[in-house]
Amino acid sequence: MKSVQKIIVPLQSHFRSPLRRSSSIAQTTAFPQTDGNVKTFSELPGPTGIHDIPYLGMALHFKPFTKYEILDDFVEVMTSFREKYGDIFKVRAGNKHVIHVCHPDIADQIYKLPYKENHRHFPGMIEAFYKYNDIPRALSMRSGKDWAKLRTPSNEHLLKPKAMANFTPLIERVANDFIEKLKKELQMNDAVREISKYAYECVGIASFNKRYGCLNDSSQDEMLDLLNTILKTLQTAFLMPFDINRYYKTKTYREFEQTFLHLQEFLKKNMEEQILRLNTMRDDGTLKDYLQNEYNFLYAMLSGGKLPPEEIVTLISDLHTGAVEGLGNGITFVLCDLALNPDKQETLYEEITQIVGDKSVIGIDALQKMSYLQACIKESQRITYPFTGMLRIPESDVTIAGYRIPKGTNININHKMMSLDGRFFPQPTKFLPERWTRDGNTDVIDKGYTNFPNVIVKPFGLGVRSCAGVRVAKPAMMLSVAKIIQNFEVSLPNGEKEIKTTRLLFPTPKVPVNLCLKPRQSSYSN
Repeated sequence: MKSVQKIIVPLQSHFRSPLRRSSSIAQTTAFPQTDGNVKTFSELPGPTGIHDIPYLGMALHFKPFTKYEILDDFVEVMTSFREKYGDIFKVRAGNKHVIHVCHPDIADQIYKLPYKENHRHFPGMIEAFYKYNDIPRALSMRSGKDWAKLRTPSNEHLLKPKAMANFTPLIERVANDFIEKLKKELQMNDAVREISKYAYECVGIASFNKRYGCLNDSSQDEMLDLLNTILKTLQTAFLMPFDINRYYKTKTYREFEQTFLHLQEFLKKNMEEQILRLNTMRDDGTLKDYLQNEYNFLYAMLSGGKLPPEEIVTLISDLHTGAVEGLGNGITFVLCDLALNPDKQETLYEEITQIVGDKSVIGIDALQKMSYLQACIKESQRITYPFTGMLRIPESDVTIAGYRIPKGTNININHKMMSLDGRFFPQPTKFLPERWTRDGNTDVIDKGYTNFPNVIVKPFGLGVRSCAGVRVAKPAMMLSVAKIIQNFEVSLPNGEKEIKTTRLLFPTPKVPVNLCLKPRQSSYSN
């Protein structure tokens, strides 16, 4: 991989920046103020007695000790705690406590704390893996200065607004091929699986300007299975009450190690191929013309000279492990919500046809004009939140909601619970994209309360540790949903009125979802 040193020509800034997206600062019901008397950490409410025993306490809330499944019913158990103990409470996690926050005013206090190190705690399986294997850590598995060393130089190419404009034309090629495939099949059996193939292809073209070929090649399913195994083993490690992976290579650890190392080798091979391709174009004088016509993320990262190839591989591995499953499930839930609400689907179709008609190329400018599309996606993510919450670790002793919180305490800001709380979202289980549009019909929501707490629905995270791949994920979601609704009426098989979910690291349908696709006349008129 030393051949990368040949690529030294800086990228020219020849891509248009996307239009600015406006946002409104919402107000929320104020959290009750304290009387000025600061309470100790031990006074924080939460389960007591046997449910506060180190390591075992949390496990006792779930099967076989109760009726609750830890994956399916975790939010229900946490909601019962919130109802019993209030909007801030502590529960056992291993030998320590985790504070859960369920009110946006408290969440806002925590997000505004100063964070210089941005520490994270990881399961013993992760620590053991990097102890036994001499490879750089993935970005999501880093903490403190080690995290900043990788995240800071990647921000320019992944998180600045122009990044979405750069990635969109590449991803749209994949989206068009996906639509052509669906036109032949007119259905999606196991929608999550089919859309994960699309997401995997999007990540490949965004990372390496390469098509993996998985839309029409079942031999590529092995990589999807590998990525799924990585997420399953990580989920198991996070939920284990005893962190034995730190000391003993369990079956879960061995599965994780084998699959994660396989992924790293796969990514290194693809990177070496692309470096060779770029150097060949440099040598034959075609590189400059190529870069004028196509954005190349790998070239942008390498030519900056701030990160070695081995570090860039770890960054790209996060795009693969997070985006494929996250997009596969997230897009499926948006389509299911639209299928269950045909009137909202029709409103979205009208917006799409008004802006782009039946054109096969949408582009970044048109996407950013589709406010109802963005509202549909955000409302679906509110109802089926991509993760339970976001972790913050205070770097000094702080006072939050009248309680003294020691430095280093894990605080989980429970976005999932807040997003389904009727105090903040009237009719919380109802799919109402109008919540997020400026001209929303307040009559169908709740007269007198149309401003929602902006801090709650942040499906890609908030702050410096927000999702690094958001500028890839957003166009992948928006283009796929827009093009599917542009070309098809989406419905569920007869009789299906609800999609039950369970969790890996992301929420996923409990049983495979099948989607029916009825061609719209305009999609075949060309």
